Amino acid sequence: MSRGIRVFPARGEVEIQFNSRRSAECVYHSLLPEAELPGAEVKIKLEGKTLWILVRGRDKGMLRATLNSTLSWVKMATEVISVE
Repeated sequence: MSRGIRVFPARGEVEIQFNSRRSAECVYHSLLPEAELPGAEVKIKLEGKTLWILVRGRDKGMLRATLNSTLSWVKMATEVISVE
């Protein structure tokens, strides 16, 4: 195996439906800078009013920590949007 290849065996996927495309876009753009985490891979995809988050971690603990962190960012972003 090449040293440049990272293997992340633990995997989780989250689908979040928003009431509007604008809200989904705001959360999507707020998450992009947070997608770079050591020991994990986070992919974020936007389809209409649906936000897809795919997380892969080097182990279950890293997967859980990354999902918790990412979902906390989603919660905070949606709270900020609701204040507008």
